[in-house]
Amino acid sequence: MVSAKKIAVIIGIAIFLYILSQVDIPSVQGILFSANIYLLLFSIAILAVLVFLKGLKWKLILESQGKQISALKGTKYFCIGFFYSTFTPGRVGDFVRALYIRKIASLPLAFSSIVLDRIIDISLLVLFAAAGSIYFLETTGIAVIPIELILAIIAALAFAVFLLFREQFIRPLLRPFFNMLVPEKAKKKLSGGFAEFFASTKLVLSNKIPFAIAILVSALFWVGEIVFAYFLAKSIGLEIPMLFMVFLYPVVVLGDLIPVSVSGFGTREAILITFFSVLGQSPESAVAFSLLIFATSYVLVALAGFLFSLSEPVELKMLETE
Repeated sequence: MVSAKKIAVIIGIAIFLYILSQVDIPSVQGILFSANIYLLLFSIAILAVLVFLKGLKWKLILESQGKQISALKGTKYFCIGFFYSTFTPGRVGDFVRALYIRKIASLPLAFSSIVLDRIIDISLLVLFAAAGSIYFLETTGIAVIPIELILAIIAALAFAVFLLFREQFIRPLLRPFFNMLVPEKAKKKLSGGFAEFFASTKLVLSNKIPFAIAILVSALFWVGEIVFAYFLAKSIGLEIPMLFMVFLYPVVVLGDLIPVSVSGFGTREAILITFFSVLGQSPESAVAFSLLIFATSYVLVALAGFLFSLSEPVELKMLETE
């Protein structure tokens, strides 16, 4: 029987192939081959800083939980986890990242730090997308995301954060996500560690300064992501207003999180084609920009993770024996 996850992957691939069938492939190639190498290298330099900010944020979260790790090691392990999430079955990257700090933290605590990391990122991402949606509505008169929906999402995020620190409420709500996201080999280990997971999560309440700085670092990261996307677009001759990019890129990243894709393929192109049409940009430009995002934000970061993993391999069997 085909699982829901495999069906989602098939749907994402089908969307991507359909979009490719509707665009002029030579035109896409021409746009990519005409890229300004200096702007492209500048974008990649920004990306390197952004990856470091990812490692720094995780270091600060762990510090708020009483564990110490250097920002460089946090960056290294983030890249390795990203590699496993992007190019291996089961998307076990978060668990690989947790395994790398098993000498200083238990698996439940390590996983709670990663969950907090994700919550900070997604919460700020939604806020950026909400602000951009309001700007888009005021400048174009088009309500791409209804204000009511934006407010509902923000309220839901606030409620989720509230529940995160109340184990008796969140445990039954988290169970379906646990079953869906946690690799089979890790379920036994984590199912017995829920109490420690929530205790670890609540540690940040008694050590608020590093956690608050982690939130600020995450906000800086998302500002940097938008700047990165802006110059990446300019490198292939796309004139996307910065304020438009403030709206567009968070929506693109949120689209990548939809589980109907492989590394965002299909959903990313569909979103870009829709919004590029407002600016009079061709579907070929949207597809070229999407492929450039993948080649930099995905392939380069995953490649760095692969190279890091060669110098410090992880034993995935630790998911069973740790």
